[in-house]
Amino acid sequence: MKKIIIIIFFTSLLSLQSQGFDWYYSSRLPFQLPKTYLGANINYTYNINYFEDIPVHQPSQNNEHVFDYSSLNNSNFNFGFNAEHWLYNNLALLTKLSLNIHSNQFTNTETIPIDSKTLWTTQQNSNFQIMLFSFSPGIKKRIPDTYFNFGFNLNLNLIINNKLESTEKSISPNWKTFSDGTKEINSDFTMPNLSNFNLRPEVFLSYDYAFKIGYYLSPYIAVNYQLGSYFKSNQWNSFGIQFGVNLLKSI
Repeated sequence: MKKIIIIIFFTSLLSLQSQGFDWYYSSRLPFQLPKTYLGANINYTYNINYFEDIPVHQPSQNNEHVFDYSSLNNSNFNFGFNAEHWLYNNLALLTKLSLNIHSNQFTNTETIPIDSKTLWTTQQNSNFQIMLFSFSPGIKKRIPDTYFNFGFNLNLNLIINNKLESTEKSISPNWKTFSDGTKEINSDFTMPNLSNFNLRPEVFLSYDYAFKIGYYLSPYIAVNYQLGSYFKSNQWNSFGIQFGVNLLKSI
């Protein structure tokens, strides 16, 4: 009987050790692992964009251009606040609030005839910043006998602001300038209207590292795809590869 009790005791210890975190507070006081954690998140995302040719309006010239931005890719850093609540020792609900600024560098080259023998090549360079507010509910499950997790987030993105800055530069011939005598001017190109909202489902793999009682880091890698275009009437979707880290504290 004594041997059976000893076996059950050590088996229960092994079972507890394999779930949750292995923090050890006191050998004399009862203790229950915290279930809710709050913290901050920072991540870097590399976006592979998918475009149609984009119609661009230029009020000063009263005309329309069609720009080919099919090769545009971009990256951005995001920061936010997040929370986790563990339903079980191996299953947690997630939520994240973040403010994201996507800075997109657009470049397009055009060639038009000046006369029967001369072509004028200009280059349009635009910096298009989009500010989004994101709410991201999700779930993660711990891989048995490890501190690795796999999970899913649904990023709900609300576009709250945008800013476009454009310049136009004369490339060739060398002597050709704009009407003000300069080789580069600020231009008034306008992009198509932006949509207000899009969804970005995401799957991830993370690792929970408890570096102090009540605190843990959770670095992760994720892939996501944007459902719904940034533009109302033209295609602009993207596939993202993301590297990030969460810092969380128990409450």
